[in-house]
Amino acid sequence: MVKQLNELTSTTEQYVLGAEEALSDLRRACPIAVDAYHTIGEQGIEDAGYLETRIKQAVDEYHKKEKIIGKELVMAVYQSFATGEKPASEEITPVLQKIYDSHGVKLKDRAAHIEKYFITKRSTRGMDQKKVYILVEARYLDLYQDVNPKPVLG
Repeated sequence: MVKQLNELTSTTEQYVLGAEEALSDLRRACPIAVDAYHTIGEQGIEDAGYLETRIKQAVDEYHKKEKIIGKELVMAVYQSFATGEKPASEEITPVLQKIYDSHGVKLKDRAAHIEKYFITKRSTRGMDQKKVYILVEARYLDLYQDVNPKPVLG
């Protein structure tokens, strides 16, 4: 699977054209491997001996170092936003900033940070054509299975 992920991404970490469907198939088959590949990389997966529990531990350690994606913070984001939601930038910014502040993250929030937690698509909404993020899929939900996210909107 790691070999397939390497083939789907270029050296600049951008997906090869047409790879979205293949990546979706890999994500459905083994979401933890795909998320781990993007977090700790091929070497991190190899260092974990390709063992799921060790991969999860390596990812968790990485996230602790990168506080912005630590378990408690991710849980707070997933309890604030739902897959399928279409929040505008000005709706995202204050919520993420409040979460960052409450978790001691010294970052000035930008609405684009939502892309750290969700796979998104950009769109417009309403008569005023307000720019929104469509929250397609939670990035880390499989790593934190005990997280109770906000219900999926349908």
